[in-house]
Amino acid sequence: MKAQLVLQFKTGEDLDSFDRLIRFEEQLIAIVGETAEVDGHDFGSGEMNIFIFTDDPVATFTLTQKTDDSVRPTGKMKAAYRLLDREDYVCLWPPELSHFEIG
Repeated sequence: MKAQLVLQFKTGEDLDSFDRLIRFEEQLIAIVGETAEVDGHDFGSGEMNIFIFTDDPVATFTLTQKTDDSVRPTGKMKAAYRLLDREDYVCLWPPELSHFEIG
C-alpha cells in the first residue's frame, strides 16, 4: 500500500459515539475488502479517526461512502490522505477543506 486515508469525525467522547465508531469500522472492513486495509482507529479529544491503507485513496474514499448511515458516526466527516513517504495530507472531503491534521 502506498497511501494512508484518514476519515475523521468531530464527536463526543461517550459510549454511544465509540460504539458507532466500532460498527462503522467493521462495515468499512467489509466494504473495502481486499482493495484496502482498515488499520484501526483512535478516539478522544473530541474527534475520532479511522486509518485505511490503500493504493488508491480516492477510489477507497468512494467505497467508504457506501456505508449505512445508521452506523456512521454522527459528527461532520473530513477525509484526507497522505502518501506513506510524505507528512502532508491531500484533502478529499468536504470539497472546501484546505487543511487537515490529526489532533
